[in-house]
Amino acid sequence: HTSGLPRVIYPAEFIGVPNNGTITVNTYAVGNRWNLLGNPYPSALDIHSFLLDPANSHLDRTVKLWTHNTPIANNIYNASDYATYNFTGGVGTGTAAPGFNSNLPTRFLASGQGFVIDGVSNGMATFRNSHRVSGNNTNFFRLTQTNQLIESADAIELQEKNRFWLTMSNHHNVSKELLVGYIQQATNEFDSGYDGKFTASGYGLEFYSILNQEPFVIQGRQLPFDLNDTVAIGYQAVQAGSYSIQLNQYDGFFIQQSIFIEDKLTGVLHPLHEGPYTFVTEAGRFDQRFVIRYQNETLSVDVPEFNESYVVVFKQDERLSIHTLGASMQKVVLYDMSGRTLFQRQGELGREVVFDSLGIAQQALLIEITTTDRGVIYKKYIY
Repeated sequence: HTSGLPRVIYPAEFIGVPNNGTITVNTYAVGNRWNLLGNPYPSALDIHSFLLDPANSHLDRTVKLWTHNTPIANNIYNASDYATYNFTGGVGTGTAAPGFNSNLPTRFLASGQGFVIDGVSNGMATFRNSHRVSGNNTNFFRLTQTNQLIESADAIELQEKNRFWLTMSNHHNVSKELLVGYIQQATNEFDSGYDGKFTASGYGLEFYSILNQEPFVIQGRQLPFDLNDTVAIGYQAVQAGSYSIQLNQYDGFFIQQSIFIEDKLTGVLHPLHEGPYTFVTEAGRFDQRFVIRYQNETLSVDVPEFNESYVVVFKQDERLSIHTLGASMQKVVLYDMSGRTLFQRQGELGREVVFDSLGIAQQALLIEITTTDRGVIYKKYIY
């Protein structure tokens, strides 16, 4: 309950006769809009049974769960508060929405738990007693004619699953998470129930895998596993700066299988099982920079023309940081737009130069960078 800070637990009272039996509600397929549903029963709901029910075949098999982690201001709800779940597994909110609900969602939805789901076509969402589980989440309320459905729901839990979760974060400790899994019954094309589409949060940091040029927060891949398989990774950063991508958790054969991230911009192939990969970036959306690989192969990287796009400049805590991607700096000069020299550094500077406390008013700067072997380039920056 959020009526200001600090947030508190609100002891709500539910008054009336508990729901029982079959319950239906209209659902729709309208553009990018989602359907808001909820567990109508006084017991847990097995989302596997609900999604596998033929009566619900008109619904996409990925659900998003509202965590309410971020205080609401001016009736604006933060899309970072949605956790995601399907047959591949669950993805949490990350630290973009820190709060009470930091756990990964699971197969069972508590009594009264709401969720949103995409409609593939118009229809009726159907809830049945056969979708319900008792308090210990083991004893189903079974009906004879639905035994096959229940067995199918349990079989999904027993499928071979080999998964890893990646987290991207910045120096403000804001993070976003994605899931890639090699799952029995999944393919390398879109599979409802195994691939979960990405929903932009607008929080300042987005992170996703890419399938058929579309972003996904959960991506299921086919078995048997191919060591030559690759998964494209994209991100969007509102601010230029330093970020990192790390291996958060893993299961199945990924307990032993190495995972590498290839930075196509710098030519680096980094083993994520040995630690996070830290990089700098300009602000913007980048869908061609990173690829996940599973072999430590020697990459053939063409040496690109070195230009201003390979220089990242950002202000952080009154410090101006200048980074080059793939070249060492020998001299850095800051000019104002009239051509007057403001500051300069010279020597073996490496790939990062930091100017502390410049003490200048907000203005446009022209940065001249002389590299050791790639010539001179210029970069404009609004300080």
